[in-house]
Amino acid sequence: MIETERLILRPWRKDDILPFSEINCDEEVMEYLPKCLSMEETVQFYNRIAAEHDRFGYGLYAVETKNDGSFIGYVGFHHFDFDAEFSPGVEIGWRLAGEHWNQGYATEAAKACLDYPKMNNGEVLDLPHYPPTQTDIDSGKATPSGKAVKKCH
Repeated sequence: MIETERLILRPWRKDDILPFSEINCDEEVMEYLPKCLSMEETVQFYNRIAAEHDRFGYGLYAVETKNDGSFIGYVGFHHFDFDAEFSPGVEIGWRLAGEHWNQGYATEAAKACLDYPKMNNGEVLDLPHYPPTQTDIDSGKATPSGKAVKKCH
């Protein structure tokens, strides 16, 4: 578990699936992704997230607010392996419910994830180091995610 001033990043629970599905079918949240996800697709995604946690000991963490304990989305690490010059690798990603945008939650949680291995002498998470390229930092600079990426650097 990772804590910040306002957030708890924790393992997933089955009761996260319903609010997660609501996030995944929100057209504004999913605007820059291929499509909204059905409940079935959300459950499959949840299972992939759990499997990645089991395999690596870290991954995409469920995020809840400290003030009321509500699930607001995920932030964390994801291993990717697809046909690209920079693949395979580990990326940091997030998906938060729209009503929690523009409050600094994505940046706060992403910074905590990036700092977590440093605070634990790198013993807890054995993350490969892939320094961001300027393209990573500049990509999508007009998108909400692009703005959060720039704040993490």
